[in-house]
Amino acid sequence: MIDINKSLNLYFSANQDILDYFEYEESWLFLPIEDQREWFWNKDNEKVYYAKTRHELEHEENNYYDIKILHNHHITKNVCRTKDFTLIAVDYESDGNKSLMIFDNSLEIYKPST
Repeated sequence: MIDINKSLNLYFSANQDILDYFEYEESWLFLPIEDQREWFWNKDNEKVYYAKTRHELEHEENNYYDIKILHNHHITKNVCRTKDFTLIAVDYESDGNKSLMIFDNSLEIYKPST
């Protein structure tokens, strides 16, 4: 039988550990965390761009997506960069969906300035 109390404690503890690692403080908004560590990515001040392969990201094709970075007065830091990973608060602009995406910094592909 599953010890649901133990599972809940582990879940909430791990969630808080992740937020603490990024020095992200929740206030009014409690956003789900999405694992994007296998995606190639880059960002500008307004959006995050991500794709399954470097080619798809650079050519904006197939499994390529962009999503708006969440700017909200309840969020003090919408991009939290650490040595290895970056957490970004995003807004799907659909059905009120928002989340925290975690990307691997080794897969960040810098976009040349235009």
